[in-house]
Amino acid sequence: MKVIPKNLMNKLFTLRSLTIFSFVIFFLPFMNTCSSYSLQEVPIEDAVEITENEKVELAESTTNEKNDFLDEGEKEIYTFNFYILSLTSLDDFKLENLTDSFFYAFLGFTIILISSILILLFSFKNKFRNVYRFSIFNLIILGISTLILCLTEIVENINQIKIGYYLFVLNSLAIIYFSKKIENEKRTSDL
Repeated sequence: MKVIPKNLMNKLFTLRSLTIFSFVIFFLPFMNTCSSYSLQEVPIEDAVEITENEKVELAESTTNEKNDFLDEGEKEIYTFNFYILSLTSLDDFKLENLTDSFFYAFLGFTIILISSILILLFSFKNKFRNVYRFSIFNLIILGISTLILCLTEIVENINQIKIGYYLFVLNSLAIIYFSKKIENEKRTSDL
C-alpha cells in the first residue's frame, strides 16, 4: 500500500475543500440587474419654464420616487445568486431563444454549474488534470458570459457585479493552483 506524503495530503484536502466551497459561493449575490447609475438627476433648471413652487414640488417628488425605487426591499428583488442565473436559461426554453444573446449569456452560467459538479467529482477521483482543465474552462466561460452581459447592457457598470462573482474567480484560481501543484507532485513521485 502506497503512503501519501503529509504535504500532498494537506494540498489534496485544500483542493477538495475549495471545490466544495464553490457551491457555497454560488449562494452569495452574483449580480444586481437594477442600476442606480441610470437614475441620474436631471437639473430642474434645464426643464421647461416653471414657477418656483413647481420646482420645489418636482424636486420633492423626484427624490421620493428615487428613494422608493432604491429601497432595500426593491434591490433585493433584482439581486441574483449564481443558481438563479444558471437556471434562467432553462426557464421557458423555446427554440426562439437560440437567437437571443441573453440566452447564451445565462447558458454560460448553466455550463459553469455543470462543470463545477464535474470538478468536484474529479477532485474526489484524483483526476487532477481534469480539475485543472475544467477550472480554466469555467473562468473562460465566466468571462465570455460577462462580456455578453456587458455588450447587451444588462451590466451597465461594475457595481452591478457582486461579491460572489469575485469570490468565485478567486476560488477558481486557487483550484487551478492547487490542482496543478498536486498533479506535478503526483507526477514526480510516480517517476
